[in-house]
Amino acid sequence: MATYAWPALFAIGIWWLSTVAIMYLSNLSPRTFRWSLSAVSGLALIALAMSGSIGQNKTEAGAYLGFVLGLTVWAWHEMTFLTGLVTGPQTRLCPPNAGGLDRLMRAIGAILWHELAIIATAAALAVLTWHSPNKMALWTFCLLWGMRTSAKLNLFLGVRNLSVDLLPERTRYMASHFKQAPCNWFFPFSIMASTALAGTLFAAGQPGAFSGAGYTLLGALLCLGILEHLMLVLPGSLNWMWRWSLRARPLTAQSKQDTPNSLLPAQPRLVPAKYSD
Repeated sequence: MATYAWPALFAIGIWWLSTVAIMYLSNLSPRTFRWSLSAVSGLALIALAMSGSIGQNKTEAGAYLGFVLGLTVWAWHEMTFLTGLVTGPQTRLCPPNAGGLDRLMRAIGAILWHELAIIATAAALAVLTWHSPNKMALWTFCLLWGMRTSAKLNLFLGVRNLSVDLLPERTRYMASHFKQAPCNWFFPFSIMASTALAGTLFAAGQPGAFSGAGYTLLGALLCLGILEHLMLVLPGSLNWMWRWSLRARPLTAQSKQDTPNSLLPAQPRLVPAKYSD
C-alpha cells in the first residue's frame, strides 16, 4: 500500500502548492507580472529542455521528475492565462442574450490563443520525448489539458458552482461565457470517462517500478480533477482552500467580496470590458 500511497500524496501535495502559488501570483498587482511571468517562463523552458534529456531515465525517480516537469510547463500556461497575457482575441463581455453558435464562437474567441499555445506545447513535448521510454512530462501535461478542457466545457454548458470570485480581475470577463445551471448533459460523460481512466491507471502500475510510480501519480492527479468536477455541481464549495491566496489582490479589486456564483454583469465595478456588439 505504501508503494502507491507516497506517489499519490506527492501528486496531491505538489498540485496544491503549485495551484496556490499560481493563484497568489496571478492576483498580485499587474506591476509584479513582469517578474513572476519571467520566472515562470524560465522554469518552463528549463522543464521543456529537461523533459527530453530524462527520457531514458525509466526509474521511480525519473517518473517523479517527469511529473514535476509536466506540471511546471502547465503552470506557465495557467499563469499566462490568468494574468491575461495569453487568452484570445475576444476580450469583451459576452452579451446575456447571446446563444447558440454566437455564444460558442465568442467563448472560443476568448481562449483561442491560450488553446493554440497549449497545442503547440503538447506537440513540442511529444517531439522531445518521441523515442523516449519516459514520457511522464508529456502524459502529465496532456492529462491536465484534458481535465481543464472538460472543466471549461462544463462551465460553458452550465454547472451550479461557477466560482467567479476566484478569477483575477484582469480575466474576470471570462465568466460572462459561463452558464449557471444545476448540471448539463456532458457532465455525467466527463465523470464516467475520467473515472474509468483513473481506474485503468491505478491498475496498470507495478509496485516498485517506474510504471507503479508513474501511473499512480497520474491516477492521483486525475482523481483531483474528478473532485474539482464534482464540486462544480454539488452543494457547497472548496473555494475556502484558496481564499487566503486572494489576499494578494489589490484593495480596489477585493474591497467587496461577491458570492461565488455571482454572475459578471452584476459586478460592473470589477469589469474593465464592455459588451461586444
